[in-house]
Amino acid sequence: AIASSSLAVEWITGKTLEEASTLTSAAIARELALPAANLYCAILVEEALKAAIADYRLRSSRKN
Repeated sequence: AIASSSLAVEWITGKTLEEASTLTSAAIARELALPAANLYCAILVEEALKAAIADYRLRSSRKN
């Protein structure tokens, strides 16, 4: 999970929200050569990122 999270942070740093939202668990799993038993780590990262972006957009729209 730590490796998946760290890789995601490296990949999304400096990206727009739209660019960051294209990150997939499959890309993380491929890059880290995750075994099937650890694919859930990459899935958790993708889900957390998408939830964080959605939350940010929701909160931003409420302010305006």
